[in-house]
Amino acid sequence: MVDADEAHVQRAATDLGLLTSDLASMFRSIVEQAGIEFVVDVDGVHEPVDVDRDMWAEIVLNLLSNAVKFTQRGSITVRLLAEDDHVELVVSDTGIGIPADHL
Repeated sequence: MVDADEAHVQRAATDLGLLTSDLASMFRSIVEQAGIEFVVDVDGVHEPVDVDRDMWAEIVLNLLSNAVKFTQRGSITVRLLAEDDHVELVVSDTGIGIPADHL
């Protein structure tokens, strides 16, 4: 049986490093104008990854939007880490963070 949400997922072999880098580049000028260091480290993924590109874009853009919104100084980092059978996306920043009661 296919879950209703799964029916709308359109996976395709994707250069996840390139896609993530392209998405992050949309924020580069605003981050640099604010004097915030912007690090995009996506070179650790060398093989195509099956993802829904629209869903991936929504996730990356949401995380970066929040990082920009809540980081006044310091840095924002976007990193892809290749693990055995998966890829991990890490977006970190020196912003105010999320209060524990909102996690």
